[in-house]
Amino acid sequence: MAVNADVERDQNMARLKQRAFSANHRAKRSNNQARESFYRTKATAINTLLKAGRAFVDGVDWSVPDPTVGIRFIGGGRLHTKLSALDLLAFRSVRFQLASGSI
Repeated sequence: MAVNADVERDQNMARLKQRAFSANHRAKRSNNQARESFYRTKATAINTLLKAGRAFVDGVDWSVPDPTVGIRFIGGGRLHTKLSALDLLAFRSVRFQLASGSI
């Protein structure tokens, strides 16, 4: 039973990762109104993956007013998101990773 739960969780996390990549791709090809909706979808997926321990900080660009965080996913892939797009728990995960020197 536990094996099935693990497989289902892994499949859900893979779907979330795919949702983030798809939303990012669609945002880049959309107009301003739709673009914001796609970026929110991407941020929601990234937040969930960070909180689940399936995504990790790969770098931060502090040179802009709203820093950009590079996110690396278990199983491969990398996206960027703005620090302001993170919810409280995802932000705490990022802060912990930065403080621990894991990047």
